[in-house]
Amino acid sequence: MRWGFEPLARACCSGDPQPARPGADRDRRSNADGAACRVPIIALLAFLTLGAAQRAHADISGCRWNGIALSGKVQIVESFGDIKIELTDSFPDLRVQRVTSFPNACGQWQIVDSFPDFTVQIVGSFGVISVQWVSSFPGIK
Repeated sequence: MRWGFEPLARACCSGDPQPARPGADRDRRSNADGAACRVPIIALLAFLTLGAAQRAHADISGCRWNGIALSGKVQIVESFGDIKIELTDSFPDLRVQRVTSFPNACGQWQIVDSFPDFTVQIVGSFGVISVQWVSSFPGIK
């Protein structure tokens, strides 16, 4: 099935001028070296790269992620967690301190087996938030 993009692609990338339209400047779109075809491809690659770099640091301003407070009672699950976290030793998005009671401050988590405030799934890669376990000074770094 043809979608009708071939003439435009051929005119842009082959060096042939765009098909004439009444009043159109024929030489304006001619492209012997293919530079005009490289510009959209480079722009697309830059857009995808910036999107990946932006994902590198989660937006956890105010110690919240997607409306979930990053403190409280947490249950660690094998699948379908509310948040996928990735454990790291350097440059974390959130420093987490495990506590046994009163997990009130940002980054203080009480690990429970039932009735959690939210659940987390620990993944090896592609986690939404990178977490470092600490013994003191929890919170957003």
